[in-house]
Amino acid sequence: MKKILILLNAVVLFAASLSFNDEFEKGNYEQSFHLAKELCKIDCNDENLNLVLAISADKLNKDDEALAAFNRVLILNEDNIKARLYLANLYFKNQNYEFLYDEIEYLKAHLNNLNQEQKQQLQNMINKLNSNFSLAFSTSITYENNPLFSNDKTITIYNEKKEAQQFKNTKENGSFSNITKLNLEYENEYFISDFSVNNKVYFKKAYPNTSTFNFGIGKNIQDFSFRLAYEYNFLQSSSLYQDFDLNIMYYKNLSDLYSLLLSYDFAKGYFFSLKDENYNEHNFVIANILSLNEHTYYFNLLFDTQKAKDSINSNYNKYSFEFIYSRILSNNFDFNASALISKVIYKDENLSFLSKRKDTIFQVDSSLIYKINKEHSLELNVNYQTQSSNQNIFDSNNLLSSLIYKYKF
Repeated sequence: MKKILILLNAVVLFAASLSFNDEFEKGNYEQSFHLAKELCKIDCNDENLNLVLAISADKLNKDDEALAAFNRVLILNEDNIKARLYLANLYFKNQNYEFLYDEIEYLKAHLNNLNQEQKQQLQNMINKLNSNFSLAFSTSITYENNPLFSNDKTITIYNEKKEAQQFKNTKENGSFSNITKLNLEYENEYFISDFSVNNKVYFKKAYPNTSTFNFGIGKNIQDFSFRLAYEYNFLQSSSLYQDFDLNIMYYKNLSDLYSLLLSYDFAKGYFFSLKDENYNEHNFVIANILSLNEHTYYFNLLFDTQKAKDSINSNYNKYSFEFIYSRILSNNFDFNASALISKVIYKDENLSFLSKRKDTIFQVDSSLIYKINKEHSLELNVNYQTQSSNQNIFDSNNLLSSLIYKYKF
């Protein structure tokens, strides 16, 4: 009986090994990853098994599992060039330059073991490392049914004598717009700098166009990242405000399934014409990230507080919970969805309403991304936001749909 069980187990293992190789050759990386991982639980001392597991994990952006499997390949065969090339790309992606340089030196010392295609891959990596520049560009056609977040309700306000007055509010019509973004990034082993431009132009001339320029410089130190930024904002070609921003972030993989992200952001804003609107803002984020195969879940707690010199609509505390779901559908398609609920409590009484303003905001967002290749992608995005307030002039809802083209060089 024992021999029969051993024989059956061997047959199952053989069938599974054929299956994960077949799925890998077809480009079905989700299936090859799952099958190879299950086999690895039984016997993880096979070089090809670990290589398929590592490359499949890399294709699915499971960096920790890819790294562990590539290292197992090199323990079994330190001259596996394919594993070393993938490993070098993984180190480059995660800005782990110390280990990246070690892999490059090894590959350069063993050039005779590389075929022509692998030599070209190595040279491309060296060129990319020396240039340290990246460029991203996107443009979109967007439709919003309520771009000014207005409503058509009857509003009751009070004068200085606390006498009630009513007027009928007007909801503006929807509009198409074009949003164009450009981001340039430079990085080396000492710092990361970036410059971005964001321009939004409405097809209806009555709506205000906006432009934003942002420059930042940062540094990654182990699990921490630091960034200082300056932002300049235009509204209808007129200077609106500028702000200075400091961000500190901590990110840690605590296990194969769970990661923790902590973030603190401080911003100081200056308005060019409305000095009383100048503000200080503090933002805190706790993000719990759960990765299960091709599924990733984010459970985020956010707290935001803003204080202005003399502005009843800028002094508030904001409490939020956000859920994000991300899934790799295939080699070319990704899907993202999120839901956010916020409670905003303003600190000062608005005498026009004889109350302190309290808002509840609910927002849902979904995106389907088609990756044409490594440089080009298309994204279809739908976003809906609704806001209800005890001061009903601030009630609104807006449905936004976008078709976005992205290019990354």
